[in-house]
Amino acid sequence: MYRQGLYTVIGGTFGPLGGVMQGKMEFKPADVMKRAERLAFLSTMVGDAFPEISKNGRTKAKPEIWTHSADFEKKVSAFTTSAADLLKVLKADNSNSAAFKKAAGAVGESCKGCHDDFKAK
Repeated sequence: MYRQGLYTVIGGTFGPLGGVMQGKMEFKPADVMKRAERLAFLSTMVGDAFPEISKNGRTKAKPEIWTHSADFEKKVSAFTTSAADLLKVLKADNSNSAAFKKAAGAVGESCKGCHDDFKAK
């Protein structure tokens, strides 16, 4: 339940950033910064969302999360790093720049990389 709630909040936070990055939504500096700050914080919570007991029950988490934990931890770390990097880019230049788009794209890629390997379809 905690994990699903966390991912709902992460998706709701990052989704509009992806929309901005793709040109589907307007770049609003204050909103983009707020979302990047929240995403950077939320990303630090992901590793805690997979206690051993949570591998049972209704979940899309693959068993490999627990059997290949080092690989999973690398993916979580990549997400945390990319979210922190996005915030760093925006603190340096809070605009719809190429650097913003690249950093937001890296966040999306880190999400996809983990989902591809560790989330059941």
